[in-house]
Amino acid sequence: MNRGEWRWVALVTLALVITSSLPYLIAWAATPEGAHFTGLVFNPQD
Repeated sequence: MNRGEWRWVALVTLALVITSSLPYLIAWAATPEGAHFTGLVFNPQD
């Protein structure tokens, strides 16, 4: 693989990691004062 292909793979991988981490980052940022985010994101309606 040439350098351009490796760059494309790295960018796609980075985008996937960031996209899959967004729900956790949003939940962590939205946690009210005095509460602790445990890292579990689930839908209680399931």
